[in-house]
Amino acid sequence: MRRMRPLEPGLRLLAFAVVGFGFITACAMRGEPLPPTAFAEVEVSSEREAVPSHEPIHFTLSLHNRGSDSLLLRFPTSQRYDLQIVDESGTSRWRWSDGRSFAQVLEEEQLDPGETRVWRVTFEGVLSPGRYTVEGMVVAREGPLRSESEFTVH
Repeated sequence: MRRMRPLEPGLRLLAFAVVGFGFITACAMRGEPLPPTAFAEVEVSSEREAVPSHEPIHFTLSLHNRGSDSLLLRFPTSQRYDLQIVDESGTSRWRWSDGRSFAQVLEEEQLDPGETRVWRVTFEGVLSPGRYTVEGMVVAREGPLRSESEFTVH
C-alpha cells in the first residue's frame, strides 16, 4: 500500500478548504443538512519532526470549531481522544488507550465557534530508527475526526 506524504501546513489548509467546500456544496445540492462536524478541524503533531530513539516523544492533538455554530460532540465513554504510532509497514507500534480503562458513561461536550480543545500526550517507549506516522483521533460518535502526521526516529 502506498502512503501519502503529509501536506505542508498552508497546502493542508487549502486542501481542507477545497475538500470541505466540495462536501458542503454536495450536501447543499442534495438539500441535505450539513453534519455537525463539517467545520471541525483536527490536527496532530509531534513536538519535533526528528527524535532520538532514547528520548520521549511529545504529541499534541487539537480539535478546532471553524464554524459559526456550536459543535455538540457525544462520547460513549469518558475517553475523548486516542493516538496511535504506526511504522512504515502499517503495523501499530503503540496506542495511547491500550491498557487504560474508561468510565462507561454517555457524555456530551460543546465546542463553541472558534473554540479549540488541546490534548498533550507523551510516548516514553522505544522505537527503532525509521519513519513513523502518528494518528490522532477524537472518539466522538459524530466522527470520524482524525488527523495524521509523520516523524522520524534516529
